[in-house]
Amino acid sequence: MNDSIIDSLTKYFSSKFSDKLRRTETLEDLIKKLTKKSRKIKRKLKGELGESERNLLESQLTVLKAQKAKAKEALKAEK
Repeated sequence: MNDSIIDSLTKYFSSKFSDKLRRTETLEDLIKKLTKKSRKIKRKLKGELGESERNLLESQLTVLKAQKAKAKEALKAEK
């Protein structure tokens, strides 16, 4: 499940971030990293941005939320 979540994120984020996620060993760690990235994007959205950059960040945030929800569901299924 980790790999499918990360694969979905690779389309929207740098390879550095994807590699960092691939090194996570548990779903809990993955959820923490996705939460941290979401906060970072939300802070950026509060600043002044061009329309294209704002659209990109909003897309990234949407994808992060969806993949975080999938990770939480997978974690529930494991328990």
